[in-house]
Amino acid sequence: MNVRALIYLTLLSISLVACEEKMVFVPDNPGPPPTDKVVLIEELTGATCPNCPKGAAALASILEQFEGTVVGVGIHGEQQAEPVPNLSIYDFRNPAAAAVEASFSPFLGKPSAVINRIKFENQDFLAITGTDTWSTFVESELQRPNELNVFPNVSYDQESRQINLEVVVNGVESITGDYSLTVYLTQSHIIDAQEDVSDIILDFEFNHVLMDAMTNPLGDSFFTGTINNGDILSREYTYTLPDNPQDGLWIPEDMEIIAFITNVDIEDPRVIQASKAYLIE
Repeated sequence: MNVRALIYLTLLSISLVACEEKMVFVPDNPGPPPTDKVVLIEELTGATCPNCPKGAAALASILEQFEGTVVGVGIHGEQQAEPVPNLSIYDFRNPAAAAVEASFSPFLGKPSAVINRIKFENQDFLAITGTDTWSTFVESELQRPNELNVFPNVSYDQESRQINLEVVVNGVESITGDYSLTVYLTQSHIIDAQEDVSDIILDFEFNHVLMDAMTNPLGDSFFTGTINNGDILSREYTYTLPDNPQDGLWIPEDMEIIAFITNVDIEDPRVIQASKAYLIE
C-alpha cells in the first residue's frame, strides 16, 4: 500500500469512530499528503484598467515569493473590464466574475486584491488597492494555523472535454461553524491587449483569469457544525469545457482548478483553506 493511500485510510478509520458525517469519502487516487496553510488572492482587474499591469506584476511576484502557499485568481468583473476598443480579441467578463466582484463592493478602484477575504486592521474594505502592501498581508495570513486540508482530485477526458472533480477535505483542527465550498476554473497564458498608464500593451499575458465556477460562484453549502482533526468530507462535480480552444480560450493545458473553503458568516467571510490543481499535469 502506498503512503498516500495509507494516510487516507488512517484518517478514514479515525473519522468513522469520531464522527457520524455521511459524506466520508476515500478517493481511488488520493491527493498529496497533508498541506500547510494556503492563501487565496482574488485580484480585481481588467483590460481597460491602466494601472492593472502593476497589479498583475505584484501578484506574479507574490506567487513566486510564496510558491506553493499562495494561489491567485484574476477577477474581470464589470468595472474597467470591458475589452480594449478595436484591439482586444477576447472579452474576459462573465457572470461568475461579475458576481464575485459585486460581492466585494464597495472598493476604491483597480487593481485591488482580496486576500483570504479578510478585512485587515486599518483597512476600510476587503479589497486592498496598495499593491506594495499585498505581500505583507499575505505573510500575516500565512502565520495563521492551518485548520483544514483541501485536495482537488481531477480527471479530464480529452475527447468529451469533461472534467470530473472530487474535492476532499480533511480536518486538521476542530472548528465549528457554517462553511461553503467554491471551485473556480481559471486560465493562464492568454495574449491580448491591455491598457497601460501611457500606452496599450498589445501582447500582454493574462494569467489566472477566472473563466467560470464549477460551484455557485459565491460558494455551495458544504458543512455546518463541527469538523474535527481526522474527519473527512467530500463533494463531486462535473463540468464540460466549451469546445472552442482554437480561439485561444478554454485550452485545457493552460487551465487550473482553484478550490477553497470559506466561512459563511458575513461578519467574518474568511477563507479557511485554498488549494490548486492543474487540469492537465
